[in-house]
Amino acid sequence: MGLQKKIFSAYKHRRCCWERIIRIRISWVLRVEERLLVCLTPQQQGSRRKDIMLTYHPDAFKRKVQETGKSTVGFNTDAFLNIQGESTTVSQVSTPTATSSAPPRMFSDRCVNVFFQEWAPLFPVLHKPSFLRLYEEYVANPEEMTDPHKLAQLNLVFGIAGISSNLPERQLIVACEQQWRSALETVLMDNTLVTLQCLVLALVYCILKADYTRLQHYKGIAVGLSHRLGLHQSQKRFSFGALTTETRKRVFWTLYTVDW
Repeated sequence: MGLQKKIFSAYKHRRCCWERIIRIRISWVLRVEERLLVCLTPQQQGSRRKDIMLTYHPDAFKRKVQETGKSTVGFNTDAFLNIQGESTTVSQVSTPTATSSAPPRMFSDRCVNVFFQEWAPLFPVLHKPSFLRLYEEYVANPEEMTDPHKLAQLNLVFGIAGISSNLPERQLIVACEQQWRSALETVLMDNTLVTLQCLVLALVYCILKADYTRLQHYKGIAVGLSHRLGLHQSQKRFSFGALTTETRKRVFWTLYTVDW
């Protein structure tokens, strides 16, 4: 019975995570479609807009659900379109002159708050008190922060929260992406839990950005590292402290959630 409850709880958690990701992805699709309409003739625009409404309108989605025989009572289809975002590649924005410079304090503070309010409950990869201490160390003197694991974690948190905001600041998000990708590449093959934490955060970021090539690359490394660290086994077999044991469990189940 205990195992069944864990499986059911993991299923509910995974569904909640993917519903949030779907809301963001649909919003991006609609924004891209609107931009592509300018390339069409007025007649083609009218036809395409009709196709878009039939495909992505909440009522159309609800009808599709009902056709499967499932109830839509209490199902808020409007929630799928309530977030606006924008996908930007690194090459589309000018490269910052100082890749190691810290983002504006207002931006980073907001991102940290958003991450732990909205994303950490769904993907509990990081220990909040430990990360906040790291963040305070970073903002106090960002030039002295050279540890690649710490830089990757910080900029991934900034990026995940920034890319999911209603009005994403593209320049800052791309600068953060450049930093975490550079930092992560230097530790990608380290067999450590902190590397796996960075990889799982990178998976979340790639899912949000629809970067499926890099997503599959990081996912393969993350799953292999998880097995090498023994996260798929009972943690009673290891003599770690309480915090490390709990972190290992949370990282494993978060990886399970994103490895759809």
